[in-house]
Amino acid sequence: MLTVKKKMLLIRHGKTDWNVDVRFQGSTDIPLNDYGYQQAFKTAARLKSWQGAPVYSSPLKRAMQTAEVISAGAPVIPLDGLTEINFGDWEGALVSDIRKKDKVALDAWHRDGFFSIPENAEPWGQVYGRVSASVKVCLQREEERIIVVAHGGIIRALMVDLLQLDPRSAWRLAVYNCSISAIDICSGVNNLVFLNDTLHLNKESEDNVPFYY
Repeated sequence: MLTVKKKMLLIRHGKTDWNVDVRFQGSTDIPLNDYGYQQAFKTAARLKSWQGAPVYSSPLKRAMQTAEVISAGAPVIPLDGLTEINFGDWEGALVSDIRKKDKVALDAWHRDGFFSIPENAEPWGQVYGRVSASVKVCLQREEERIIVVAHGGIIRALMVDLLQLDPRSAWRLAVYNCSISAIDICSGVNNLVFLNDTLHLNKESEDNVPFYY
């Protein structure tokens, strides 16, 4: 039986205006909108039992703002390696416009987002290298619980590294805004405990949605 050494939460940032517009944000530094802040506060309420756990974050505003709400005033540790992927020529573009101009390329990206990339986008090898280095930094902590706040592409890359997944299928993992995913860091093969939990974001949910991990 595998021994669990640490528990890691992977949380995507809250919504931004560019998320609402359905634009490629990538490494462009877009802040949370009001709804994104609401999502962050709901996520923080869900994770009250995790208060005091170290919080690592992408340095981009939307992630740092989410992380600062979750950390409840404790210092957030930014890691440059957790910055979202640069999407090159698609940065800032509406997905609907790209679909009109080059539906084939967009469909290929949806299937294989780390390799079927637009011109001047960050290549997979570079993404993986910096994400893997960030994982090592996080796991050096003595604490048993670790929180990482990042982006959709980066969380998928983290899953590839931590779970030894095929990067060509990682974009099939759903990672919604302010979703929570959990990984047991084991003395052997790490385990995905759950993925893309958004129960706390439901309109019907109260602020005390139980969190059992």
